Amino acid sequence: MQSVCNGIPVTFRGGELMAQSRSRLARAALLAVTLAAAAACARDRGSADSGAASTADSPLPTAQDSARDAAARAADSVEVVGPPENTPSPAAPRRYTVRVRVPYGLTRDQLTAMLTRVAEGRRRALDANALLVLAYRQGEPGSGPYTAGRAVIAPYGEWGWAGEPGPLQVKVDVADAYFAGDPTAATGSERVLVTDGRTQTIRLSRRFESGGDADVVAELPAGTKVTILETRTSGRAITGYRVRAQQGGRAVEGWVRRENVR
Repeated sequence: MQSVCNGIPVTFRGGELMAQSRSRLARAALLAVTLAAAAACARDRGSADSGAASTADSPLPTAQDSARDAAARAADSVEVVGPPENTPSPAAPRRYTVRVRVPYGLTRDQLTAMLTRVAEGRRRALDANALLVLAYRQGEPGSGPYTAGRAVIAPYGEWGWAGEPGPLQVKVDVADAYFAGDPTAATGSERVLVTDGRTQTIRLSRRFESGGDADVVAELPAGTKVTILETRTSGRAITGYRVRAQQGGRAVEGWVRRENVR
């Protein structure tokens, strides 16, 4: 007798054994073996069908799944800047601010998911009533206004409601400056000075924070070649370069705004 099990032909040599032994015991034993083999085949076929159905019913990965996966990987590479800052209120004795630097190259969805993950994880670790994450781009001091994004986890996502009853929710704001690219990538490169057309010269300042007359070290014409020595960012989008140039046969160095360099 021949059957097919999972696409493979299986022969039960019952006829030969039946012919060789006519005893009732031999026939009964042979029948039991045949039925057991058929049952095993049916089980295998059922498992295969079940596995195929399970695979077919499994949902395909979505863009949100990809963002969450990328966020999980990126969260591991977040650099914490300094210790948590506690600013308690009468209703919330544990209201923390955490500052972090985040890697470049994330999409808006990935950055949002990553900040959400960081906020939730830090809140649990600190057992905070509310927690604020301020995120900065790589290479920045990690102070002042955020340059990558912010996330608040608090009742209804409102920082001022910390300690009040209500479900904890996360609200995320993403800074457009994050997607302008890595400003530090320009360091070491050769560029030229440009103006907005209202003036023909660009001032080099001895200090990043100031461009006042007292801090001017040189005034160079547009088109002057410069080497970028250092990059610094303050606030959400203010980036300055410390540059070196030649003026009258001597080297001069000073700070200029990013928009004055091309």
